[in-house]
Amino acid sequence: MPSRSGQMFVAAAALILTGCGEEKPAEYVSQSGFQPFIHKREGRITYQMLDVISENGPIVRYVTKQEVPPGGLAGGMVNYASRRGDCHRLVYQTIGEGDTVTKMERDRPEDRWVELVNGSSATAALVTACQVAKKLK
Repeated sequence: MPSRSGQMFVAAAALILTGCGEEKPAEYVSQSGFQPFIHKREGRITYQMLDVISENGPIVRYVTKQEVPPGGLAGGMVNYASRRGDCHRLVYQTIGEGDTVTKMERDRPEDRWVELVNGSSATAALVTACQVAKKLK
């Protein structure tokens, strides 16, 4: 029979190997080769622009990722959102949203347009997407 320290080593190794076998959720990859960047920081929360796609006229489609690091209130939270925005009227509609890319792509909320709230992360995202889209045209 192995010693107590030998038993603990085997148990620790088993835990580590079990954790290594878990699949990590897929990250969003832009089909156009868009290079993601952080567009806003708010305390511990980081907002990333993952993709910007110009559509007809003032319409832009964009994908964002909101991330709160582990620890504290809402720690370890991740949220992906795919939205369509109107750069002239400053309104947007959510195409999909979820805590993984797969859930975001499967989500199909209402097709309603939402007005922006001044100073919100949604406002920062749309304004940034519109600026990027203007450079892409």
